[in-house]
Amino acid sequence: MLMTKALILLSIILIGKTVKSQIGCTFDRPLLGEYYSYENGLEAHTSLKENGDIDRLFYRRESGRGATANIITVLDNHAIGECFNLIWRENPFDHASKHHFELIYRDKEKSCYQCYELYNRTRNVLQIRTSECNEITSIVTNQINFQDLCASINQDADFDTLFLKTYSAEECRATIYGTYHFTYEFREGGIGICDNPISRLVSCPDPGTPFEAVNERFWMTYGYCRDLVSSIDAQPLYQCLGYWINDKGDIFTGIANERVGSERWYDKFRCMLTRQDQPQWFAKSLFAECARLYSPTDGPEKVIISPIIPEVPTPTCFFPDNFTGEWVNTANVNARTIINATHIHEISQVNNRGWLRETYYVCQQISRQQFLVKTVTKGECFSYYICFDFKDRHHNILRYRKSKSFMSNVYDDLSKRDPLYEVCSWISFGNDANWKYQVFVLDPPAPIECPFTGMWTFKQVGQPN
Repeated sequence: MLMTKALILLSIILIGKTVKSQIGCTFDRPLLGEYYSYENGLEAHTSLKENGDIDRLFYRRESGRGATANIITVLDNHAIGECFNLIWRENPFDHASKHHFELIYRDKEKSCYQCYELYNRTRNVLQIRTSECNEITSIVTNQINFQDLCASINQDADFDTLFLKTYSAEECRATIYGTYHFTYEFREGGIGICDNPISRLVSCPDPGTPFEAVNERFWMTYGYCRDLVSSIDAQPLYQCLGYWINDKGDIFTGIANERVGSERWYDKFRCMLTRQDQPQWFAKSLFAECARLYSPTDGPEKVIISPIIPEVPTPTCFFPDNFTGEWVNTANVNARTIINATHIHEISQVNNRGWLRETYYVCQQISRQQFLVKTVTKGECFSYYICFDFKDRHHNILRYRKSKSFMSNVYDDLSKRDPLYEVCSWISFGNDANWKYQVFVLDPPAPIECPFTGMWTFKQVGQPN
C-alpha cells in the first residue's frame, strides 16, 4: 500500500509546475462549504466537508411546475464519495485562470475513481471539470493511473459553476459602476430588443458606505415592452460574488439576487460576462451557470448599457448673456464646452470606460462673480456642488477658477445649511497665494480690431547658455 502511494506521488510531479500533494485529504477554505450549481439540466447541491467527504445531490424540476416552482421534489441522483488525493497545480507559464486544484474522488458506492479539476475563481465561486468515474485506466496492468485519469479531461469542455450558499458580497466596481439606461434581449422566448426609457441599471454605493465596501451590489429595473412577449417587468437587486478574467480577456462575474430567498436557489444565482474593451455590452445567464456565455454579445440575455446622469438638476439662476457660446478649455484642449443661459456642458473626447465623458454644470446661485453650480456627469453615481469664480469676459477670453467639489446630498436640507457659503468660500479654491485662473477661448474666435497698426522691426534675444 505504501509503495502504491509512493508511485502515485511520483507520477504527478511535472517539470516546470508547482505541485502540492495531499493524500487522504481534508477540506479547508477556499474549497470547504455548501454549493449550488446547475449542471446538464439538473440542480446540484454539493457539500465539501471538512473531513474530506463529498456529498452531491442532483434534482430535476417536477414536470409542469416551470421556472417558478418553489419546491423541488424529484431526486435524480445522490453521489457519496470522498477526497482520495488533492493536488495544487500551478504553471508559471500559464495564465492565472488555469491554476487549479486536482482532486481524486473515490465514489463510495461504485468503488470507482474520478478526477476533478477545481478552479477557485472567487471566495464565493468554484468551477469544476470532471473525468468519467473509472475503476481502471490501464487494461494491461488492470490498475488505476490517476495521471491518465486526469489527462482524460477535455480541456475544451465547459465548466460547471458552483456558487457558495453562505456567500459574502464582493466589490462590483471592476465589472460595472455608475448609472445607466439599458436595453435587453432574451435569446429564447421571442426575438427583439426591449428599449423602455424606464430601464435603469444603478451600481452605486450608498452615501456613507465604508470605503472597503464601496460598491457590492447593483439593481436593474426592467421596463416592459408591449410588443415583445419575452420582455419583463421586474427589479432584481444583485450582490456581486466576485469576478475573474480568463486568458482571452473575458470578465466573468458571479451575482446573487438579494430579493430571492434561500429556498429558491434556482432563481438566485446568475453569471455575467463583459470585457474591458466592450464595456457597454454584457451577457447574463438565465441559470446558475457560466457555460452558455460566449461573448458580451452572445448569451441567453444580452444587455446594452449607455451612461445617463444620476439626476436632472433644476436651474435657479442665469449666466451672463455674453457667456453664451462654444468654448475651448485651454486646460483640456480635447474637451468642448458649450455655455447657454443656465448650463455649462463639457464634453471630453473619451474616458477610461470607452465613452465620451459628458458633464453638466447647472446654475444654482450667484454671489458677485461667483456662480454656485450643481454638476452631474453621465455614468457617474452622484451630483456635486462646485463654485465657478468668473472674471468679466474680455473679447474672446473668459477666465475662471473652479473650487473643489462637495457632495450635494450633504446640503439636502437647504434651510439648515446653505452650500453657497461653504462651496464658494475662498478656502475651497485652494491655498495658493496667487490665484490661478483657467481660460476659456471662444471657438471659433470672433476677430477684433488690433490695438496697433503699421510696420515694425523687433529684436529677439534668446535665453543665455
